[in-house]
Amino acid sequence: MGRSSEVGRAALRVGLSSAGEVVGRAVNLLLPFVLFAAHKADAYTDGFFLALAVALFVQASVGGGLVSALVPEFVRSDERRSMVVFAVGAAGAGLLAGVSASVVTAGTLPASVSAIAVGTMAAAGLLAAPPIALLNADHRYGVPGLCWALRLVPVALFVVAEDAGRQLAALLLGLAAADALRAVILLRMTRARLGFSRSQPQLGFPVSAASVILASVVAGFNPLVVRWIATLHDPGSVSLLEAADRLYSSVASLATIGVGSVTLVYLARLRGADGEVRRWRTILRVSIAWSMLWLVVSLALWRWFPWDGSWFVLQSPEGMKAVRDTFLCLAVGMTGFILTGVFARRLLVVGLSHWLVPLSLAGLACTLVAGLLAVPAFGVPGIGAALSLTQYLVAGLMILVLKSKGKDAHTRSG
Repeated sequence: MGRSSEVGRAALRVGLSSAGEVVGRAVNLLLPFVLFAAHKADAYTDGFFLALAVALFVQASVGGGLVSALVPEFVRSDERRSMVVFAVGAAGAGLLAGVSASVVTAGTLPASVSAIAVGTMAAAGLLAAPPIALLNADHRYGVPGLCWALRLVPVALFVVAEDAGRQLAALLLGLAAADALRAVILLRMTRARLGFSRSQPQLGFPVSAASVILASVVAGFNPLVVRWIATLHDPGSVSLLEAADRLYSSVASLATIGVGSVTLVYLARLRGADGEVRRWRTILRVSIAWSMLWLVVSLALWRWFPWDGSWFVLQSPEGMKAVRDTFLCLAVGMTGFILTGVFARRLLVVGLSHWLVPLSLAGLACTLVAGLLAVPAFGVPGIGAALSLTQYLVAGLMILVLKSKGKDAHTRSG
């Protein structure tokens, strides 16, 4: 009875987390479709998506690494922390991201717009990381995902604008404002344990945080690298890759973020408990079955999705075929993507997080080499194939590390 109750609670938490992500991230899926309904894929849409890629690099790679590193800390301690020093670091990272975005979008977006919008999104993404980790540690998974729905406001305004095709800069600024509001809401929700008083203990990081964050940063270069490779192909290639990647990422988010948040908390609480190895094997079996299910879902979407619908009325048939083929190549890597996330969390909680950096470097090298080799022959779909190959390579390497080093980690902790 106790085990059934525990499984039921876990399933409910996965469902709440997934539901929040589905509702919140639907707007991110809609974004390229909305743009393509108003603007042909060209150098200007490429610039817009390059700016978003820089912001996402900080939000997802650095911010995601912070969330993973801080969840175990908040599980172990309920002490109230100050974010003053953390906020200064977030502002500095935002400034760096803004300057970088103004460089990579030169000639397609005003430099001031890129700098302000991307800087704001990056800083807001980092400020949101501690509240998200705290909410996850308290089994409150739905709100962080739901708050992404704030982006619906600027997207809706873009749709109703009389000349939406020329409002890319305004849309970018609107998305930045929505992300800033999201960070404020999350901070307000966790103000009982996170504040900005200098008299309180500053928010600290576990010893493993440096490896986790650095590994996330290295892995986060993959989206930037593949978009750079796409710029070497025809104009508009970045936008076509973005459309396929957004659809794939939405499916991948549904498949992993709900499970991933809950899995990390359970693994953190499992550490050192009776039957830890047996329970880990159970989690792994469930994860494999879950990954195969979502592989089937992804392939079904590729087969039946209306790729020639009204959303793409301004796009060429060749461009839409590239989007469809790229999505298929990305979908093939779904199982590897899901299992990589599970293995990474296992490495974190058993004290092998230092392996995440070389593993991420191996993945980045694979993406770069495979992408450069595939694009001349296969175009944008070749980039999707390179990313899928990287997922399975990294998953395989993680298995080797866990098998060869996992017993040593358990011995040391014992």
